[in-house]
Amino acid sequence: MSLFYAGMKGNDRDFIAQKYKVPKGNTFSSWLRSLNYLRNLCAHHSLLWNRNMVDQPKLPDAPDAGDLANFIGQPKSIARPFILFCLLQWLMREICPNSRWHERFREHLENFPTGARQLRSLSEMGCRPGWEKWDLWKI
Repeated sequence: MSLFYAGMKGNDRDFIAQKYKVPKGNTFSSWLRSLNYLRNLCAHHSLLWNRNMVDQPKLPDAPDAGDLANFIGQPKSIARPFILFCLLQWLMREICPNSRWHERFREHLENFPTGARQLRSLSEMGCRPGWEKWDLWKI
């Protein structure tokens, strides 16, 4: 789908992107490529938690970015998987507003084991401080 979308005329890409509240088609195209990369990692059982994403998404300009503005100027966070989950939630709100995916995802992260014996942290995945209070993740 990302290749098909990238091959479309600019006006058509912009039209489709705006249906998902993404102002520019080029930005949306980068989201599709990044989500395709995420899908491939998951499908092939690759390490995801603290991976640097090879294909990183572009962000809308600050006025249009909503909670994604928390990633502007944060290249280390943009390179981690959490931003892709934020993009998924952005799209889910438009595609299926009654979905409870965000609740399950949030619960999963809230129950993430912590303590001295744990070797991983949410920040390694790119979670920004206070993410659970962003409008994007509100129940």
